[in-house]
Amino acid sequence: MTGWQRSNNRKLYNRLVSLLPRLRDTAKLNQIEIVSCTPNSAANVHLEYVPLEEALKKSAERVPSHLGHEVLHAEHARMCRWQRDTIPVGDGLLTGADANQEWLLPWWYENVCKHNDLHVSFVDFGLSSKMRSWCSERGFVIDVPEVPGLTWHKKPFAILGSPFNRTVWLDADCEVRGHMNVMFPYADKGIGLTLDPHSKTCKQPGVLATGVVACAHGEPAIEEWCKKILVRQYRGDQEAFDSIRERLTKRTVAMPPKFQWLRLDGETEDALVMHWTGELGKAKIGGYIKEQVPVPM
Repeated sequence: MTGWQRSNNRKLYNRLVSLLPRLRDTAKLNQIEIVSCTPNSAANVHLEYVPLEEALKKSAERVPSHLGHEVLHAEHARMCRWQRDTIPVGDGLLTGADANQEWLLPWWYENVCKHNDLHVSFVDFGLSSKMRSWCSERGFVIDVPEVPGLTWHKKPFAILGSPFNRTVWLDADCEVRGHMNVMFPYADKGIGLTLDPHSKTCKQPGVLATGVVACAHGEPAIEEWCKKILVRQYRGDQEAFDSIRERLTKRTVAMPPKFQWLRLDGETEDALVMHWTGELGKAKIGGYIKEQVPVPM
């Protein structure tokens, strides 16, 4: 190289090294640690030096065995991470709706309050301004990123935004009939779900129903669930979860059926949560609402 070329290379090198502190600090905010594996490098002024073999070993130890191999664009990868800008507090219930199903929320909330004194948060999947205001008067309102597909493809992304230490997600067509505190211990074991013996779009047996989900803040399998939805557009969030069910075996815990009693199983007085699925279920809820005194808006 000519002297001029060597000079330009040195200037570029020094410029890149000077940017390392910004890169290091930004990576740290996203739970990524950057180290140098080159002895006597100028980068070692800003980065911790770790021998290459040791760095590779540490990296391998930090990657859970249940994680998949799909690679996402950095923008999408950020969407699949738990929100860490606020410190989660206590236990709480989470639900959500769009403008088409927001009529369920007052009914859902009234049933929760009959039996529980728990914190509640609502996810805005496209609520009207009137309903969003109604929700904000009763709990925290969560916004979710734009995700390809239907409203329910956004469910695991909504869970990532939960403000609670332990969260129980309930679809808006779930009727709460008792104290929900018994569900939260399942969140300490991974992801608590009930079985769905009726699904025709997932591999039977062992299909897990995602209408009720118990998990703790930071649960990595929720992030994997989000990733699958971005990698491929499944029929729904349950189908996406089913596609990674086998490698999440150690992270999933089967809860008793009464924790989410499905409409297709028929009525029962033992149900803690009655899930009125499908159009027939919504019609049933509509009938209940007509029989009740209207909930103030």
